[in-house]
Amino acid sequence: LVVAKRMWELVCIPQGGILLPLRNYHLIKALALSGMGIVRECSHIIVDESHNLSPATLQILQQTAKPVLTFGDYYQALQGLDKPHHLPSTLNSNTLTRSVRIGENMAGFYNKLMLRHPIAPEAEFLGNNTKRTQIEVYKQFTFPEKPCFILAYSYWSVFWLAYTLYLRNGSCHILQSYKNEFDWLIKEAIDFFYGTKKPSHYEFYGADSWLGFIDRKRQTEPTIDDIDQWIQSGRLNKLSLAEFLRAATEPPQAKTYQIRRVWDCRNIEFERVCLFNDVINNAGTINRNYAQTISHIYTGTSRAQNELYIPALIKD
Repeated sequence: LVVAKRMWELVCIPQGGILLPLRNYHLIKALALSGMGIVRECSHIIVDESHNLSPATLQILQQTAKPVLTFGDYYQALQGLDKPHHLPSTLNSNTLTRSVRIGENMAGFYNKLMLRHPIAPEAEFLGNNTKRTQIEVYKQFTFPEKPCFILAYSYWSVFWLAYTLYLRNGSCHILQSYKNEFDWLIKEAIDFFYGTKKPSHYEFYGADSWLGFIDRKRQTEPTIDDIDQWIQSGRLNKLSLAEFLRAATEPPQAKTYQIRRVWDCRNIEFERVCLFNDVINNAGTINRNYAQTISHIYTGTSRAQNELYIPALIKD
């Protein structure tokens, strides 16, 4: 605690040429603790994506007497909100109930989904009465016939989806940031399996052995056994990983399946969306924070403009 306090002092007030990295969230936290609030020149405060507000930012808003306008959706809070934010008394509240993107036929699905969330809905969800969303349900995952965006919860699932297509000579695309993540994560997984290097990636925190890691991870990651088999068989090695990452970050074509985490698609919409089944485990029970799981289903499915593919367990 003494060291943490000293480091915080150096972040806020650098001394003696000691410069620690100063990030935006450090500044926000310092502003919240200082009680200085919003500068006088601001007459109104407008906050977009307010469901993602940090406790420090909320603290700043609660300290202000200025009018606050927030735009957000608690059901898209992927970090897992279980109660509404305590917002300032200067906030004017209004609820928008009709979706422009989602067809009217999906209203029942979303209303049932919202009722399962810890935060009770303030109003009934209404779809666009001028369109219908085409929906297909799968019991066991297969790649849809038409190329689409496939959205998953975890990096492991994104990798499995993209590498499976790569092994089948299919066309897939991942974000450039995923290339860096997989270059770290999968290389360390290979080293961990062969015992050549102790992993430093956060995914392996607390793991004493590769077998122990796999046993623990298969409870929440439906693809981890396949990845384990690829490494054991040699179908996944550092050379094949490098070639895959090069191919998967080439510009996408018309027949390319694009693989993303739901987290990275919060403000985007796509013509066709397939939601991967890692948001809920094979037994049909919630496998992580309940609000977080419902929000991933809600956010992932609502990215679809026209066509949607979802696991049968979610539809049920």
